[in-house]
Order: sequence, then structure tokens, then C-alpha cells
Amino acid sequence: MRLAICDDDQGCCSRLEGWLKIYRRTQKVRMEIHIFYTVELLLNEIEGGSCYDVIFLDIEFPEGSGVELGHFIRDNMKNEAVQIIYISGKTKYCRHLFALEPLNFHHKPLHREEIFADLDKVVRRSSDGKQVLRYKEDGIVKWIALRDVMYVKSVDKMLEVMTKDNKRIRIRENLQDLGKKYADYSLCQCHRSHVVNLSYVVRYLDHCLFMENGAEIPVGRRYVEKIKKAWVDYDMEVK
Repeated sequence: MRLAICDDDQGCCSRLEGWLKIYRRTQKVRMEIHIFYTVELLLNEIEGGSCYDVIFLDIEFPEGSGVELGHFIRDNMKNEAVQIIYISGKTKYCRHLFALEPLNFHHKPLHREEIFADLDKVVRRSSDGKQVLRYKEDGIVKWIALRDVMYVKSVDKMLEVMTKDNKRIRIRENLQDLGKKYADYSLCQCHRSHVVNLSYVVRYLDHCLFMENGAEIPVGRRYVEKIKKAWVDYDMEVK
């Protein structure tokens, strides 16, 4: 997990960082911790492509606010996957946070057991990070929410990920491994060069899957029975 702490109170940042390191050690969770003392610094990192699974975010800053950053993440970036945990010495902002769907709000002073409870919830929800597909671009770790992946195809020894917004992303990954790893999240291999997200299949006919964006994905002979079963199971589930 990649976690960010953003607060102009250096003492609070240091205390939170210490607790996260204890949690990382005792719970044996892989965790990167990044500290920011201004909203602007964190915003610059996010705009530059940096992704975080969890952001501990203060509300009041001398310049900017944690609420504004939250709206940028949710509304401008359309990012609903990152878990935002607000922290503040005041409670007057609480009603402004509902639209941002934060994981939690903590009134200062913070308590370690409450922070650990938040982390437990994040770990449970993330299912060891399988809800997102991670990749590197120009050396920067990025990720895509699995629910936004429409299909993946093998192209020139790379994988091309097509998102629901028809954005193409190239990643280095083994297609078969990817299909197995994310099988519980509606991603299913249907061809030696294709994995599809069943959520975006509108029709299955004659060894072909028809996607919401109009793409036609082939179903290989060896995958026919597997896809038939997966499609029936999924179709029954969504009803």
C-alpha cells in the first residue's frame, strides 16, 4: 500500500508515521509512507501521476484546504478508489465531507487504536491490493481500478489495457497470470491474447464477446466452455 500523510502539523505527521510503521511491522503489511506538509505539494504529486491507496488529510491549511483537494480527487480525477481519512482539530467541517465519502474523520488528538482500526478496514477492502491493477509509467507507480478495466489484450509482448473511458494503457504483465490473479473480480481469459471484464460484455454469440464500446473480442476454442460457464454464472449473479 502507498499511504500519504498531509498535515502542516509536523508533530502530528511524525506521530502518524510512527504508528503506521508499527502497524506495518506487526501486521506484516507492505507499506510505503509519504509525508507532505502542504496541500500544494501533495496535489503536485497527484497531478504528476503519483497514486495513493490511503491519504490521511488535514482540513485546514494556511493555503488551500483538504476539502478542496478531496473534491479535486473525487470530481476532477474521478478517483473513488483512494481512501481518504480526514483529521482536524475542529468538527465544523463534518457536514462538508459526506459528498467526498471519506473512510473516516478523526478529531485531534488522534488515537492509535482508531488509526489501526482504519488500516484494518483498508486491508480488508483491498483484498491484498487485488482491487486495483498496478503498473509503472516513466518509473512512476500508477494504478487502475479493476472495475474500470474493460478488456486486456496482448500486443507486441506487452499488454494493452482498455478502460471504460476508451483509454489505452500499456503494461508489462503476463496475460495468463493476470487472468488467474483477478478471476474473482470478473476478469476472465477468453483467448490466448485476450482477457475481458464480464461487467462490460453485452452479448455472447458465435465465439465472440460483444463489449459495451462496440469491440468484438474473440473466444478461443479452448476457452469456450469456460466462458459459457462464467457468462451464465455472472449473468445470473447480476440479475
